[in-house]
Amino acid sequence: IALTALAAFLSHSALPASAASCAPRDAITEQLSTKFKEVRQGIGLASQATVIELFVGQEGTWTLVATDTRGQSCIIGAGDAWQAEPKVLAGLDS
Repeated sequence: IALTALAAFLSHSALPASAASCAPRDAITEQLSTKFKEVRQGIGLASQATVIELFVGQEGTWTLVATDTRGQSCIIGAGDAWQAEPKVLAGLDS
């Protein structure tokens, strides 16, 4: 059932503010990789118990995933038209 909900969500439709699709991290990352060709572009800690990851595809799709310490992940945002910003070194004007 969780994968069915995940597959429905991964159509990259608008995400209602209260909605989240959750499944084991491996299932979510597999879908992001195979369906959207998304790879992780960033990672950070939201708290001691939550990791946030950004996955981006070459066609501009993107997905924001939160994972807890048990390996349960929830998609907390997704969309299209992702544009990477050029990296700027601190203290250097561009």
